[in-house]
Amino acid sequence: METKKNVLISINHKASDYLSLNLKAVAGMDAWQKAIEIFDDRINGRFISQVRLLKQNVKDNGFSMTAIICLLIETLAQFENGLDNSPRSGEICKNFLIKHFPQHFDNDTSTLFYKKIRCGILHQAQTQNGSRISVVESRKIVEIKNNVFTVYINALFNKLEEYYNEYKTKLANPLELQLRENFIKKMNYICKRTS
Repeated sequence: METKKNVLISINHKASDYLSLNLKAVAGMDAWQKAIEIFDDRINGRFISQVRLLKQNVKDNGFSMTAIICLLIETLAQFENGLDNSPRSGEICKNFLIKHFPQHFDNDTSTLFYKKIRCGILHQAQTQNGSRISVVESRKIVEIKNNVFTVYINALFNKLEEYYNEYKTKLANPLELQLRENFIKKMNYICKRTS
């Protein structure tokens, strides 16, 4: 996003705000706190707060919520794995869901989510092959009943928020060197492409 010739990487921060930290995996806590603040501003501003706004009228906004959530899954997977982009987005999406939500996703359900929900919405602007998005509150994230694949979008969003908060906590831990290095790779890629 560009505002008055300043390229913003989040609602309140320019690429130079992050790059000036010259962040390293073993940097001091002040630098990491600032980096996490910038990251949080980016993720909350672009994804989480937008889904929360849409949730205020969830009955009418389930589709839009799902589109943003699909983008959020891919974004978080890229940060966690230190990826510039997702050339194998199916594999990345499925691995992320299975790793972080194993009680809800296995190889089959993650594949269905990727193909019928994520790809359907992002490529054809519709779910595929009779799959459904449900705004009904549920403890389940996904369900297959009578050959219909259903995603309970509120449950998925709640789990993603839990993961996101855990991820930020881990980033603040100086022992999480690999996670920090992967974060730096992704954030440097974002900032250097925009500055």
